[in-house]
Amino acid sequence: MTDKNNLGAFDRFRLAAAVLVIAIHTSPLWSVNETCNFLLTGVFARIAVPFFFAITGYFADFKSAARIGKLVVKTLSMYAAAIVIYLPFGTYSSTLKMLLFDGAFFHLWYFPACVAGALIVFALKKLPKIPAFAAAGALYIVGVFGDSYYGLTEGLTHVRAVYEFLSGIFSYTRNGLFFAPLFMLIGDALSERRLGENRFGAGTGLALSLTLLTVERVLLKDVAVSPHDNMTFSLIPVTVCLFEFLASFKMKPRPGYRKAAMWVYILHPIAGYWVRELAVRFGAEDFSARYSLAYFAIVTVLSFAAAFVIETVKTAVVGLDKLRCGATQRIN
Repeated sequence: MTDKNNLGAFDRFRLAAAVLVIAIHTSPLWSVNETCNFLLTGVFARIAVPFFFAITGYFADFKSAARIGKLVVKTLSMYAAAIVIYLPFGTYSSTLKMLLFDGAFFHLWYFPACVAGALIVFALKKLPKIPAFAAAGALYIVGVFGDSYYGLTEGLTHVRAVYEFLSGIFSYTRNGLFFAPLFMLIGDALSERRLGENRFGAGTGLALSLTLLTVERVLLKDVAVSPHDNMTFSLIPVTVCLFEFLASFKMKPRPGYRKAAMWVYILHPIAGYWVRELAVRFGAEDFSARYSLAYFAIVTVLSFAAAFVIETVKTAVVGLDKLRCGATQRIN
């Protein structure tokens, strides 16, 4: 088992993964080169969410109902806070379907997905390892053919009927039922192994799996037109190899990076909104498309700045509370 006190590389990559999510939502290279933008946002940036699910599974204790309960409560609290933050901007829907599966705002689907995935993995851990992975893998396959591979189901009447039925329950299969469990289970399984023993082997595996991901996404782009591109099969080896590679760098944990990455994830659409609004007021309605790289850079900087301010204020408030408690104890 790997010493989790030396996994600071994971905390650092959380920040990179948050930037990749921003890239997905801002298309940085759109105005530079469409192919390069596809490779960035449609291929490499897609490793971010599986990484977040896997890292949650890695540090979660699925043998303890109490700890999973705390994880669920903490995630739901963050989700509730995010919903409150986005109330002034409106939500796509306030229906129960959207709140439980799709997210109250387009990127907030991650929070209910994390909760559902954690509960499913907690139940799957009651099974032997192979049946558990078989069940999670089966769910992922269903999700893949409702996502990136949906175009290949054309003409399969009964299969399409199943997905039409599922669409009445949730809008996307990239949710906590189909997407999250497998990667959380992978993260949990990796937590029981000793990682990072062979950096060269892990790096080679990561390079090969990323190449496989690129080929898969390019082929899908050409032969299977689909409105979604979140779930692919090659993301599985990419995630495993990424964990092995990151674990080979022995660094001290940086809890602050974890919090910053989450705030960046939550807040970046607000930064994007205000950048577009200001651009319109200055007569540059097409700023985000015409100057996509600048748009991405500004949104990223503003998101990290906001995350820094929030964490600084929180630290100051906690510090004041500790001082007050200390003063109260001395008086008493």
